[in-house]
Amino acid sequence: MELFKNRFTAHYNNLLYVSLLKINQLVKNPVFLYYKMILKRIQAILFAFIILLAFNEVFAQVSKDEDYQQAISTADQYYSDGDYINAKASYQYASRIKPEEDYPREKLRESIDKLREKMVVMEQYNSVLSVADRHYKLKEYEQAKEKYQAAQKILPDESYPNERLSEIERIVNEANAKQAEYDDAVKKGDQYLKFGKLEKAKAEFEKASDVFPNEIYPKDKISELEILIIEAAKVNTAYDETIASADRLFNLKYYENAKQDYQKASGIKPDEDYPIVKIKEIDEILIVKNEFDGLIAEADEFYMSKNFESAKSKYQAALKIYPAESYPKGMIDKINISLNALKDKDELYQKAIADADEFFNSKDYTNSVKEYENASNIKPDEQYPKQKIQEVNDLMARIEADELEYNLSVQKGEQYLTQKNYLAARDEFEKAGKLKPDEQYPKDKLAELSVVLKGQQDIQDSYDKTIAKADAYLENNDFDNAIAEYEKALIYIPGAKYAKDKIDEVNLKKANKLEKDKQYEKLIVKADKLFEKLDYEGAKIEFENAAAIKPNEAYPPEKLDIINAILSEQNAQQNSYQQFIDAGDKLFNEAKYDLAKIEYQNALDIKPDEKYPADKINEINKIIENQVFTMNLYSQTIASADILMAEGKYYKATQEYEKASAMQPTNQYPKQKIFEINKLITEQKAIDEQYNQAVADADNHYKQKYYDQALTRYQDAALLKPNEKHIQERIAEITTLLAAMSKENEAYTKAISEGDGLFALQNYEEAKLSYLKASNIKPKEQYPKDKISEIEQLISNQKAVRAEYNRIIAAADRMMESKEYSSAKEKYSDALVVMPNEQYPSDKLKEIDGIILSQELALQEKYNSIIAEADALFDNHEYRQSKIKYQDALKYKPNEEYPIQKIAEVERLVSDLETLQANYARLIATADKLFKSKDYTGAKPIYVEASALFPEEEYPKSKIEEINLIFKAEMQQIQQAYDKAIADADKFFSASVFDKALDSYRNAKEIKSDEIYPGQMITTIMKILDENAVRDVVVSSITIENNSQKKFDFSPISVSDRKSSLLFIKARNISDKEFKVVLGYGKGGSKNGGYILPIPAGQNTKEYIIPIGKQYTWFTEDNDWISMTPQGGSVEISLIKISRGK
Repeated sequence: MELFKNRFTAHYNNLLYVSLLKINQLVKNPVFLYYKMILKRIQAILFAFIILLAFNEVFAQVSKDEDYQQAISTADQYYSDGDYINAKASYQYASRIKPEEDYPREKLRESIDKLREKMVVMEQYNSVLSVADRHYKLKEYEQAKEKYQAAQKILPDESYPNERLSEIERIVNEANAKQAEYDDAVKKGDQYLKFGKLEKAKAEFEKASDVFPNEIYPKDKISELEILIIEAAKVNTAYDETIASADRLFNLKYYENAKQDYQKASGIKPDEDYPIVKIKEIDEILIVKNEFDGLIAEADEFYMSKNFESAKSKYQAALKIYPAESYPKGMIDKINISLNALKDKDELYQKAIADADEFFNSKDYTNSVKEYENASNIKPDEQYPKQKIQEVNDLMARIEADELEYNLSVQKGEQYLTQKNYLAARDEFEKAGKLKPDEQYPKDKLAELSVVLKGQQDIQDSYDKTIAKADAYLENNDFDNAIAEYEKALIYIPGAKYAKDKIDEVNLKKANKLEKDKQYEKLIVKADKLFEKLDYEGAKIEFENAAAIKPNEAYPPEKLDIINAILSEQNAQQNSYQQFIDAGDKLFNEAKYDLAKIEYQNALDIKPDEKYPADKINEINKIIENQVFTMNLYSQTIASADILMAEGKYYKATQEYEKASAMQPTNQYPKQKIFEINKLITEQKAIDEQYNQAVADADNHYKQKYYDQALTRYQDAALLKPNEKHIQERIAEITTLLAAMSKENEAYTKAISEGDGLFALQNYEEAKLSYLKASNIKPKEQYPKDKISEIEQLISNQKAVRAEYNRIIAAADRMMESKEYSSAKEKYSDALVVMPNEQYPSDKLKEIDGIILSQELALQEKYNSIIAEADALFDNHEYRQSKIKYQDALKYKPNEEYPIQKIAEVERLVSDLETLQANYARLIATADKLFKSKDYTGAKPIYVEASALFPEEEYPKSKIEEINLIFKAEMQQIQQAYDKAIADADKFFSASVFDKALDSYRNAKEIKSDEIYPGQMITTIMKILDENAVRDVVVSSITIENNSQKKFDFSPISVSDRKSSLLFIKARNISDKEFKVVLGYGKGGSKNGGYILPIPAGQNTKEYIIPIGKQYTWFTEDNDWISMTPQGGSVEISLIKISRGK
């Protein structure tokens, strides 16, 4: 017994002190009473041990009576404090000191009775708690709450009922929040429905139905709204189609038909301002058009009666109304020729200049240009009219630009008014007012808007306050109130982007929180179940996972404290048990069986159900009886050890030798064998350490991709352990890798060399591709990256120079087209200054020099030809025609005296009526001949000329009218084909079928190349696709061979953009027949949908615009790839772009 006390004192004094402190800390935690009882029992036992040790070590000479009295005093104090577990342990200890004393036995029975009373309370607590848990699992929260409160009253210090009550409160609050969310959605839905906001109302009722799917009211409202939305859509569709038709007719200048459609649209939606505004605009246009038509009719009558001055005045008045009309311009030119032939050159010039200046000062720039041109024709050497023409042209260009900008601003303002975007509308009308300060229309619109915006400011203030309130809720993570306020803001300003974006943001945060709550609750339930099953390690993992999701929740840390306390106690108990076992085993192996038996008995006291210590005790009892067999057992053990050593099982052999040595401690043989084994193990350990170090070095080099060093160390390891399969496999792998890397280096060097060569040749695009190839081979190399950046800067600089060059060339080309050769020559020279090596401007300069020279030659040739014709006509007595030819000749050489003399001579002769009649007859015959050959363009001016000779004659007038009707019929056919193409295009455009819309607009452009509208719409479609592009999937050409698939990855499109998604694809057939391409799309490894592209025969690139957003699996899935698979031929894909539709 003394030996046991000394061993215990030596090994466990410190351990007992620390354990006692930890136990006191654990007892303070609010754990279940059951664990408190266990801990207190352990504390009492340990305390008893401490007392025992203290008495043995410090007061070894104190009498048994003092020990007894101390134990009784301690026990009484525990009993008085109500600590019956420690009191029980202390009374038991006192009773062992003096077994004959009755007092400790009586107090022991009293302590046990008190403990039983506590157990009754515990059973009552557990019973109530069991009922509460059952109600909780059945979601009967009110009943559960009542029972948890009852359990709380039984044991107020227990935390579990409080935790469950908090959880019930959370669940009830969430249910109340759902009800509030439902009520709010229904209230908003009713409000939206009241104000006619059908889509928003439907969205709110759908939200309510999502909260409570079994509620009938929101479902009924959704059904009602679906009918209303369909009806409203029909009205909107009819209105939109009618407006589109009216706009098209308006753009085509079919004002009467357009007016009818605007009136029809106004009947469909009487509250819309747009059709009323357009009707008013048409009425104003028709007034002006009627005035123009009247002036032209008067001018034509004056012209046919040879009243040229009056005719010219009327044509000029008409031209002032419609400056772009060619007919009055042409007639003014003819009149000027006629007048020039009748009057003195100086007088004509002065009058033309005076008229031109008057027109200029009155801002009638079209007529002023005509008169300046007339003056310049009279006196070609005069610079003044030329300067004024240039000045007027510049002014008209600015006016035309201002007019276009004015019309665009008015159009935008009207569109914004239709969309009720009043601030944007105000900006546009203010811009229009600045461009045309005298126009009343922008002023009227701004007056209307000032009234509207005054009311809008109040709405904006309410919107801003609501947004600020919503932002504050969001900052405090009060998601439900934040959504409610953002939705309230949308009632003030429907469609406000900020509020809509914030609602999406809050819903996402709310969904994330809900997902975290679900994960957290799932982990807590799982952890609780594991805890109830006493699987403390598993429960600990789940509680730790839950704490990671919600670090601020108190429940997981509390449970973890309890679990750690339990596991700590279990570990301490296991350690104590194992220490007794180890000590027993050691003594047993030393053949100190009496002492070993004591250790095994101590272990059995800790774990009474353990078989091992009981078996060892039985074994010891038998050993004493079986000493006779010791020698045989020793021999057997030695033999077994020898066999194990021979087999290389050194650990087991050592155990056997140790057993044998324990049997016969004086025998040196097992000790010698143990020494040999240890030596072998040491040698093997040294080899293992060298091997492990080599493998560790090799693995480290391998991870860092230092394959040469890794190969060396793996080979070192292989020398130490040649049979290790893993090492041999790794050596083979690295050998293969090094071979591949050698090829990679060659490829990289080749790509860099190619890039440097192309760079030196300034072939930057090709050089960039080579550097990109090198960078892909070795992504960590900086050199190709630096060269790519350098090339991109060079290309950027080249683009700027090229842009300036292109701008100058475009201006020069325009001047060239308008035959302004001097100005064009100057511009082409400027272009050569910007880019001296360009061949094109040099060629154009040579071309201009040639044109000027050829013009001069052609001028002389034309003059000679006309004079010859005039002389021939004169010789044939066709004086009227000859006069015209002489006048034509003067246009080419105004200073020549000969045609002037001949004109004077003709004028003397043409007074003869017979000559006039002959000329008239000849003109009619010529015109009739041309008319019969269907050369109506050639016949009409001759009939006009004949009618001018004899205005009273009806025949030429009737033929002119007949030609006009023919022209009109032809124009109607062209117009009908054009109208059909435009109607088809507009229909496709409205339906967002942009590929077919593009084809139809281009067809219309071919039919009437001078029409602006098709080009505008083609530009609009391309602009929509470019401005709304969300992903550039393919931007450079790539060839896909027949029956092979190419997949293109992209990041998923935002949910808000998916339903309107358009695929814009450019594809070219590089085979000799038509075939199809299967377009697929999907997410990860899954395909979600597709489309068939027909690829027509031919080498032209075809554009495809696919409304992919209409496919369900496109807008419901996070698709992140598109694939193209040609079936029947190879295809070149130059562009794949994903855009948002309108």
